[in-house]
Amino acid sequence: MTYTQFDRGLAYQMEGLSIFSKYPIIHDDYVLLSRNGRDSADEHQRGCLGVSVLTPHMGIVNVFSSHYTLSQQQQLFNALETVNFMDQFTKTSQSIVQDNSPAIKILMGDLNSTPDSDAIRYLTGQVLFRGKYGPFRDIYNTSDYITFNAMGNERKRIDFILLDAPTNVVSTRVQVVGHKRIQGTASSDHWPVFADLQYAS
Repeated sequence: MTYTQFDRGLAYQMEGLSIFSKYPIIHDDYVLLSRNGRDSADEHQRGCLGVSVLTPHMGIVNVFSSHYTLSQQQQLFNALETVNFMDQFTKTSQSIVQDNSPAIKILMGDLNSTPDSDAIRYLTGQVLFRGKYGPFRDIYNTSDYITFNAMGNERKRIDFILLDAPTNVVSTRVQVVGHKRIQGTASSDHWPVFADLQYAS
């Protein structure tokens, strides 16, 4: 969902995020990510939404959704802001439920970044930025997944599911799902991505 906002007489786009869960959500929060108003590729106001889900088999799972800017330079700053937000969110969630066990954090969304971008390389611990490495594992077991564009000729992977969790939390299935076209039109320009996670035996 996109909403038009006005800041000092200038219009910009405000985007909404959502997370659905079949299990109880016990904590939620949202942060607006910084934007560079002088960068035409960064005109939309981006954000990150977090929820803590109480699951029957994995305990508390912290799930985050974001939709990054088109600006490659700003993506890196947004990635750092995302990690900082997730760390603070998780501390708050753990204090609410009084649970200090190792946290499970999942970041997913259209990050508008390819696997070799600075933002993704930072998030997955390959690049140092502002004195920090990102904490995530990319749960895709191959680089061949294409998630964009379902409506055109461009083919790249810009949608991710990233995991920050103990090493015994593993993905057992990752699947990019095709669209059922209706009168030649896909429901989105992105292909949906599914993943199953579990504790390794």
